[in-house]
Amino acid sequence: MENWPRNNIFEENIELRDIKEENEELSDRIMLMEVPEDICEFLSGQKRGYLTLKSSYDGNNTVLCTSSKTYLLRNVTQTNSLLLFQRENEGFSLLKDAKSYLEIVSMPIRIDLEHLSYIYDGYNLDVPDNTQVYTLCQVKRRTPASDEEIENAFIYFMCLFINGYLRRLSFDYAFHILQLILAYAQEEDIPLDSLKFDSLMSNIGSDEREDVVKLVLRRFSKTKTEPYAIDGHSIAQWIGIHLLSKHKSTPISYNEFIEKWRSTIPEPFSALTELSLLEGQYLLIEPSMIQYFPEDILPMDPAMRFRELFLVRPKWNLSDILPYIRGLATDETKVDSLLRKFTRKQTLNQQTIVIARNTWK
Repeated sequence: MENWPRNNIFEENIELRDIKEENEELSDRIMLMEVPEDICEFLSGQKRGYLTLKSSYDGNNTVLCTSSKTYLLRNVTQTNSLLLFQRENEGFSLLKDAKSYLEIVSMPIRIDLEHLSYIYDGYNLDVPDNTQVYTLCQVKRRTPASDEEIENAFIYFMCLFINGYLRRLSFDYAFHILQLILAYAQEEDIPLDSLKFDSLMSNIGSDEREDVVKLVLRRFSKTKTEPYAIDGHSIAQWIGIHLLSKHKSTPISYNEFIEKWRSTIPEPFSALTELSLLEGQYLLIEPSMIQYFPEDILPMDPAMRFRELFLVRPKWNLSDILPYIRGLATDETKVDSLLRKFTRKQTLNQQTIVIARNTWK
């Protein structure tokens, strides 16, 4: 670091202070942190960046967020010591003998807005007096994710701020708005990949809130900006998950579910009843039943997740368990590592089966 220019990113973004010898307590609180290259680039960019520390949902971990990405802070203990010295008139004195340091690692995120948002059905702008509601600042403080990831979650879960507080569109209301959008495109003979918001609102009129219409339009669009392009697979997936969620404890006939799913999806997307769209959301139960089993109810701790999965089923087809593992990793290499650590593979009738490496009681 001695060859770096004086005005480097660390001097600009971190307060440096000399610690007097008598202040031993403060010296003991010094923690060294290994900063990865992508965060260095973020801090040294043309636009001044900032880092935010937040608690995980369970309070057991600390995450570090840039404006667009979330990292886990992990304490690493090592056999060798890292020595931190401070300059003195006649040389240097030892300030810290560090046996550990903080490592910053990429992590998968899970954003839960359900408990922070009150349903908006298109009618009731107010909420009951005894209902806890949250402002944008409060939502961000309670969500262990970056601002960009939180903003994307607002769109995915169709949440918006009404009178300053977070609200979530009900399924029926969002479906109603979606039908208005599709009807407009059909009536005006506009391609579904060339939708303009202003023209859409002129057709719908003032009966619906502009922010609600734009939210639904962005939720089901392949593009983030105009012209918006409706994604039929996204619509089919959203409807399929909603219908499945009604069968948490009692399975439904597979054929009955597919027919109900097909009849609910609006034209021209009713043929998109592909079970692959619902990966990580269901269990197939022999001989011909399907049941809701969403990945987001499982723990984020890998050991606990595998324990839950093998309590549900002692044996899994590899293709069936993968959707429940990918949410724990940031890339496929880490998925393979998790499978090697927690499972054993077997081949049965030319299919790859995984069983628990350990037996949990």
